[in-house]
Amino acid sequence: MIEEDASISKLAMLLYRDTQRYLDRSLSRCGLGCGNFSILLCLDTSPGINQNELSCRIGVDKALIARNLARLIEAGFIDRRPSPRDSRANNLFLSAQGERVVPQIRATLAEWNDRLAEGIPKDEIASARTLLRTIAENARGVIERKS
Repeated sequence: MIEEDASISKLAMLLYRDTQRYLDRSLSRCGLGCGNFSILLCLDTSPGINQNELSCRIGVDKALIARNLARLIEAGFIDRRPSPRDSRANNLFLSAQGERVVPQIRATLAEWNDRLAEGIPKDEIASARTLLRTIAENARGVIERKS
């Protein structure tokens, strides 16, 4: 049981950990985990971006993106093609296999969010989203000011 007076950061950490566990378990049948599905979703909505753009959009450092990309390319989920505008850069695209798995990722995320919201009225979910967005923006502001 989670203590009644748990801090916001502790609650966020617990939710994050449980989300990772659920996604790892659910996406493992697709050959994915919680650390790399967001790359596929980003490439689904923004095909042809390069590694730097991907890193910025997802909010993950370049070294971690590079490691995850290498795994996803090797596993056949992503194709890397030379950029027609910059010979030093590569553009990233979903492969046919990557395109096939995106609907499964979206369904898994929707199912998880539905489970999280079970028994909670829609207006309270909307309020929770607003509060969580504000908390996340506050956290990002603190981190960016410290950098």
